[in-house]
Amino acid sequence: AVTFFGTALAGIVFPWRQKKIFDGSPIAKFTVPGWLGWVVTLAYCAAAVYLAMTMFKYSGLVFAQWADQPLLNQLMIVVVSLLSILNLALLVWVAYNLLRRLPAGGAFPLITVAATIFFAFLDWLLIEWFWDPNYFYGIGWQNGASMLFMIVMYGLAAAIYFGFSAYRRSQGIDVDKVYKEIPVE
Repeated sequence: AVTFFGTALAGIVFPWRQKKIFDGSPIAKFTVPGWLGWVVTLAYCAAAVYLAMTMFKYSGLVFAQWADQPLLNQLMIVVVSLLSILNLALLVWVAYNLLRRLPAGGAFPLITVAATIFFAFLDWLLIEWFWDPNYFYGIGWQNGASMLFMIVMYGLAAAIYFGFSAYRRSQGIDVDKVYKEIPVE
């Protein structure tokens, strides 16, 4: 879900962040009417408010159990809280970018519409899974060992990425340009 979350975010901003590449891709010909872009953007903004309120509500329920938790679970509550703050900033950033890019009656990229809907859905799932105040799923903060394992795995992946990027940079390869382009395949 985290991987698809990132992919959905890329789909939202792709038409504007890499306009030349987007305009040359086959997906650029698929658009929706501007009014549908407005509907999806306003629905996303409403969903973002709902998601923010859900995070706040769940954090209150979880922090009420703080004293009864072992140290590892308390640490995971802090981690989920920090992730929620980052998520809130991301929700606002996406809403701002969508509102800023809305056409005045023109077409809106289909990829952005589809990615926005999927992004909001995945955000809701991640909030439910990470906060999980009633322990329905068993993969959130209450399963500290699992969350710690995932943090270590993401940390390892980041270390490999940044380590090899630094190694390639030391060989004279501009990795920023390599990662900026989308492969032909």
